[in-house]
Amino acid sequence: MPIDQEARDAASRALAQISAHEDICAIRYQAIRDEVSGIRDEVSGIKGMLKWAGTTSFLIVVSLLGFLANAQLEANDERARQQQQMIDALQEKLRHEQTPPRRNP
Repeated sequence: MPIDQEARDAASRALAQISAHEDICAIRYQAIRDEVSGIRDEVSGIKGMLKWAGTTSFLIVVSLLGFLANAQLEANDERARQQQQMIDALQEKLRHEQTPPRRNP
């Protein structure tokens, strides 16, 4: 067999091997792309859940702070009412003590 024929045959075999290798790589890369796409979908779902959980936690904290602030304001109002009642009672007592006794003619 002449040398140029051997070279052509070797080149032909090399091209066939390269072509087969490219086909296998294409299949592998498609599988990798599919897997990465699935991972992206899962990460996207996890991100959505974390956003929901964060928002919910924030709203719970804000609601709790609002509730506690309202309870404190109500307690302050009640204490202010009690203190005002005590002040009124003491003022009334002072008025009675400062009023001179009536003399009978």
